[in-house]
Amino acid sequence: MSLESLTTVANRQGFTTTFTNEYSGNQSAATIITPTSGKKLSIKGVYVGTGATSGKVRLYFDTSANTAVTLYAADEPGYIPLFVEGAVNEVLKITTTFGDNLYFVLINYTEN
Repeated sequence: MSLESLTTVANRQGFTTTFTNEYSGNQSAATIITPTSGKKLSIKGVYVGTGATSGKVRLYFDTSANTAVTLYAADEPGYIPLFVEGAVNEVLKITTTFGDNLYFVLINYTEN
């Protein structure tokens, strides 16, 4: 058995759109991605970078409250390939507790 690199796995996910943004304060249930009417979001990968030493970020689908991913400041795991799908017309939200620390969010996704 051989292990594949994260890049190989990520490239196989087939995302078509990338959301990026930098924040400088806590977010509380802020909508970050809204799908086109009649479509659903499929999250293919996530990266969160921060200088914070405590706190967390949670990305989740609004209506169902299904969590796409929760990352903690101390983890900094790098890019995480995912496959998490929301319902039709369900928005993706973010909640963070990094305080005033800067952080960067990257989300690869498709709309189906």
